[in-house]
Amino acid sequence: MMDIVNSEEKNSVLMGDINTDLLKFVTYGKTNDYVGGLFSHGYLPVILKPTRISNSSATSVGHISY
Repeated sequence: MMDIVNSEEKNSVLMGDINTDLLKFVTYGKTNDYVGGLFSHGYLPVILKPTRISNSSATSVGHISY
């Protein structure tokens, strides 16, 4: 899908609750692949800090990239 959007050379934004912790892109291979795919298509994440914080964890599952 990102290839199609890029081929049309239009501005686009990807967003959603993807249920993948983007903060674990270094330690979790599938998240690393996802983030790598975003970067390779020119998308940069807007949310760089945790979106869900509890007493025992902090995750970033909300996602916006442009």
